[in-house]
Amino acid sequence: MRISLPYLSALIFICLSSFFSTTLLAFDANYIDTTIDPIPDAKVMIANGADALEITPLTSTDSITLIEPVNRTTNKGISTRFFLSDTSFWSFYTNSTQRLTIAGDGKIATTTPLFVNNATVDSTSALRVNGIGRFDSAVYVPGNNNSFIEIRSRVRSITEPDDSISPYTITPMTWAEGKGLPVFRLRHPNTVAGFQTNHHVSTGRDFMILPYEFGTAIEFNGVVECWVGEWSIHKGNYYVDIEGKGNGWGAVHWVGDDVDGGGVRTTARNNTSLGGNVKYGEISVESFTRGSNGDFRFRLPTTENSFQYVYGERGSENIVAKISHNGFFIPVIPSTDSVALPERAQLSFDSSDHQLKVYDGTKWKKLTNDDVPLNPGTYTISGDGISLLYSIPHGLSSKPSYYTVIPTSADAANISYVTADDTFLYVHYIIPPILGTDNLSWNWLIKK
Repeated sequence: MRISLPYLSALIFICLSSFFSTTLLAFDANYIDTTIDPIPDAKVMIANGADALEITPLTSTDSITLIEPVNRTTNKGISTRFFLSDTSFWSFYTNSTQRLTIAGDGKIATTTPLFVNNATVDSTSALRVNGIGRFDSAVYVPGNNNSFIEIRSRVRSITEPDDSISPYTITPMTWAEGKGLPVFRLRHPNTVAGFQTNHHVSTGRDFMILPYEFGTAIEFNGVVECWVGEWSIHKGNYYVDIEGKGNGWGAVHWVGDDVDGGGVRTTARNNTSLGGNVKYGEISVESFTRGSNGDFRFRLPTTENSFQYVYGERGSENIVAKISHNGFFIPVIPSTDSVALPERAQLSFDSSDHQLKVYDGTKWKKLTNDDVPLNPGTYTISGDGISLLYSIPHGLSSKPSYYTVIPTSADAANISYVTADDTFLYVHYIIPPILGTDNLSWNWLIKK
């Protein structure tokens, strides 16, 4: 900043004479600062002993004035303080345009780009730091309609009173007290869904990214949409294998439950190239402590769709099994003979002979009525000497497809015929069996 020497001399004298208990205004022709190239015998000095404020014209070819607080004995700079009352301010101009203002309340305002060190003067930056830039308070970028971008070093707990200014978080913050951790927030310009007037303004409108005890939290009261081609989550390079199977740890994605106690957990493993032996993808419902967290549901909203199990490349239409509202449809294969390595209890429909078959560990067996075994039973009852019909409960939930009854006592002989329904076998007689105690007994066989 270039100013005229007489004007500057008067200004400095008036503003800074109160800095020193004894003031001296002198033109010193004997003192020469060897660190610069001053004009001989041209210097204005306000001094208190060895400490002085010097105003020196430099070489006439530069037309530059040096203002320097200095100790005249050591020829070293000294600290300088400038004071303003709360109601006053300093303004700095170039020509007739105000460029920088320092107010008594500590606010600094600039109407032009501010550059630090040797930052390039261009149209892309208003502040550029060549090195380390430190801001003890928030960096605030205002927008329209009450929106802004802000980075600050403190976030408040949701339990603290709302000041309508600070960012507030539902994430527990006790662990972070005194750490001055950075918080990024983007304020939504409108009131988003679910925001109520009795809530904190921040919780209703702020999108925040902040460190928390177990990692980094992203908070917002509304929907966060990602319009991308793919969304990929990878394992952290230094994430610890807490599963206990060694050689790495796959990425983990959680969808939390109502009380943040657990939820749906998705992960994938493949550590075979690292010397491990696990290779799978997994979806589970569990708590954060690895316990139960409820049932696993697969749901379709209507009966128009089905769950389909497809084998093959992406986009394959090779549906090997499915579940619909009409039931479960097992795999249909050309022939069980084509299955190279069947597993015990494997179930398939063999198209070659139109049979449902199961592999018992040694061979494929047809699941038809012919293969269902006969169920035996015995029954004993006392004859009353009158009844021509006796009922034997068979235990099936349907009428047997095959049944037979054989008398095993002399008094139960001479059966006329046998019938059945969903509950009983009925033994019919022409002549009533004689009266007795437990004198009627039968063996029977049924097949479902």
